[in-house]
Amino acid sequence: MATNLAIEYSKCNADVKFFLTAGIRGHLGENLHQRLTDNAIEVLGIQNRRPARISNIIKIASILNTWKPDIVHCHLYSSEIALALSRPFWRNKRRPLMVRTLHSTKISGSKSPWIANRVRRIFDCSVACSVSVEDSYKAFFNCLTDNKVNTISNGSCLASDAPAADEKAFARHALALDDDCFVIVNVGGFRGNSICGAQKGHDVLLKALPGILKKRQKVCVLFAGDGPLLSEAKQLASQLAVRHAVRFLGNVPDPWQLLRAADVFCMPSRHEGLSIALLEAGSIGIPVVASKIPEIIRICPGKSWVLFTKNDTAALEKALETVLLNYETYKEEASEDAKVIRNKYTIERCAESYLNLFHEKSKQRHLNKR
Repeated sequence: MATNLAIEYSKCNADVKFFLTAGIRGHLGENLHQRLTDNAIEVLGIQNRRPARISNIIKIASILNTWKPDIVHCHLYSSEIALALSRPFWRNKRRPLMVRTLHSTKISGSKSPWIANRVRRIFDCSVACSVSVEDSYKAFFNCLTDNKVNTISNGSCLASDAPAADEKAFARHALALDDDCFVIVNVGGFRGNSICGAQKGHDVLLKALPGILKKRQKVCVLFAGDGPLLSEAKQLASQLAVRHAVRFLGNVPDPWQLLRAADVFCMPSRHEGLSIALLEAGSIGIPVVASKIPEIIRICPGKSWVLFTKNDTAALEKALETVLLNYETYKEEASEDAKVIRNKYTIERCAESYLNLFHEKSKQRHLNKR
């Protein structure tokens, strides 16, 4: 999302510069870097490294001292740490407006509450990507009211329409998928302490698959995403004897080909912020089967989204079976529900909200100094 926001800011005549605190990671990172440079946005920090390295921290301070930005917009906790550690090396008398975006209901996870509290103090404003994230933030810091927290829903470059039949057929042909195969797509990184318990719930979907295959043999699950738990996911698929019905594709720079080929998008997450992948899937007009968690309930646009109790493999199996047996009805509903997603969660609308917030907070700081 940070890439899309930067491009939208530049379209509004903002002078945008992009610093990568951990460098370019994999094909997805290369694709995002290319999009930024194609839009004439200067990108620094492309070499892979640990965000909290002292050389990286000094580099951040040097860049801020040279660029003298009006606004610094930070994404992800590791970048927040690096930015906070660079603070003593800033030399400009006029401090930029400091804004960060909170992307998950797991505000700190295993991180130290003391460090998390110290880091938040350097920011003039924290932006929660959903109401659920804002609620989690306030609960974590035990502050029912905090005027430094705002909610701006995530946005993305969404589909303008559902794929035509020939587009779906072409996408399936490119992926070597049969026309009569029931295709389930999942997008999400394989990260956490173990595959059984990780955020994205890949294990729940894998465990539901044997039951689905008993009722319909030609099923294929496409997993798009990478991470340290990928090998565990592959082992689990083999243990469940479903490896033949699963493809692990790694990071996919362009998820639209997968979504055009899909019959249903499945997101069995245990917690979320506001998933960009979920918005993209919802916008293309395919049924969605997802965990019944507050972060997803709040954005559910209608009947084509079937929600099940998180961690409940049997409930997920039943939800997928329901969609499979009544597919044409759910597909028709999905076309209508897609219009809701396209209207509410565009990247243009999201960027406009951020720019309005920047203006409001900058004006507020100016008045406070008088």
